[in-house]
Amino acid sequence: MLSYFPQIWCSDDTDAIERLTIQHGTSFAYPVSAVGAHVSACPNHQTGRTVPIDTRAVVAMSGTFGYELDLNLLTEAEKEAVRGQITRFHRYADLIREDDYFRLGNPDDRLPYLAWQFVSEDQTESLVNVVITHSRGNAPLVRLRLRGLDPRAEYRLAVFDVFGAIGNPESKEAKTPAPAGIFGGDALMYGGLVLPRLYGDYPSVQIYFRRL
Repeated sequence: MLSYFPQIWCSDDTDAIERLTIQHGTSFAYPVSAVGAHVSACPNHQTGRTVPIDTRAVVAMSGTFGYELDLNLLTEAEKEAVRGQITRFHRYADLIREDDYFRLGNPDDRLPYLAWQFVSEDQTESLVNVVITHSRGNAPLVRLRLRGLDPRAEYRLAVFDVFGAIGNPESKEAKTPAPAGIFGGDALMYGGLVLPRLYGDYPSVQIYFRRL
């Protein structure tokens, strides 16, 4: 197929949570730049599942990224979200399309999340994506051990965007505290980055690191 066309459509299933496993498997054989991936309508017409529009975008950013829905039916808040998604994708597009891709977990491990990472060839920048697939009471903290970084370098956590999360239902605090600061590449890979607990249906995170 790729000898005739620059892209493939890995599945007609456009449900974002289903696509996590589909795109994970597809990545073993095809580059991210060749995999068509879209933000589709919600509730999904195949599964009936409701997933936050920004989480749908995080998943679609593991491919060519596009939209497969009627824009006329979006709310003003969703239209504003779409503007932000397009801006973020343009910011990260070269990193996603051209650089190294790492899987930070396996769907078969039955973890309550799936995560993946992009790292530039020169190891100066990295984008980490996380989707919480199962919200649980008293869930253990998510510790992400990153890959592909320079273990001798230091990295600044430049962006920590949380999407679709609600505040802790047992707390009056509505905000999700984010980790911040400067981390050694070795610490991120061998110790890992601990995420705050994320509550709600299918929240997601995009984290961007820049080498100092």
